[in-house]
Amino acid sequence: MSIAQQTAFIKAVVREILPRTGLAYLDGDDDREWTVTKSTPGADFDHLSPGARVELCVERYDACLIVSEYAELDD
Repeated sequence: MSIAQQTAFIKAVVREILPRTGLAYLDGDDDREWTVTKSTPGADFDHLSPGARVELCVERYDACLIVSEYAELDD
């Protein structure tokens, strides 16, 4: 089992939601594209909408970056 080597918090904007597949695509303030799934811990996926701002908790495992959880922002 790999232990997270580094954790970062990144703000992002929801770009697109695919409810049938349980995916949401986001544009991060770090100039990266991110994806969360319906099973990613955090905000209520069914209440996300395009343009919503979220904060992602991103963990690095070796060469992979994974969103481990996310939360909606009130701004």
